[in-house]
Amino acid sequence: MRRIRFGLKTLLVLIALLAVYLAWRTHDPEARALSAIKEAGGKTYYGYQQPWMGSTKSISVGQLPGYEYYSQHDISCVGTQTQPKLTLAEILFGKTKERRATAVELPIGKITPELETALHSLTELQSLVIEMPAMMASSESVEVERLGELQDEFGDKVWPTVKLGL
Repeated sequence: MRRIRFGLKTLLVLIALLAVYLAWRTHDPEARALSAIKEAGGKTYYGYQQPWMGSTKSISVGQLPGYEYYSQHDISCVGTQTQPKLTLAEILFGKTKERRATAVELPIGKITPELETALHSLTELQSLVIEMPAMMASSESVEVERLGELQDEFGDKVWPTVKLGL
């Protein structure tokens, strides 16, 4: 039986290829986006948690003309809360859909243009829950205009909500 032999050049080329592959694998735009969301005081929910928009709670009030009203929406998770262990295939080829962020909760005042760009890098994003500062706001307020911009940009993924603390 003959032993496999190769030269130093071949070894260096293989090491260089391995280094390029590992560098490509560690470049994860989603990780940077999740870090930016956390710095902005937001919350993220992943596919393995199976997040979905839960109940809508509202308080009946006489609605004034020229004001926008928001209900309280909750994200409910029906899956496991603990992150499953990585498989060898995920280590080699990247995260599966279950490990990617599918819902994000952020205060309206913390969403910067840079954070918007980061949100676009979340390929599996299904819900963007925007926390409004109050249950009602003037239609001409900065927050309502900003919410309109976000709804134009992200479409039906945007859920405006208010935290009532009830």
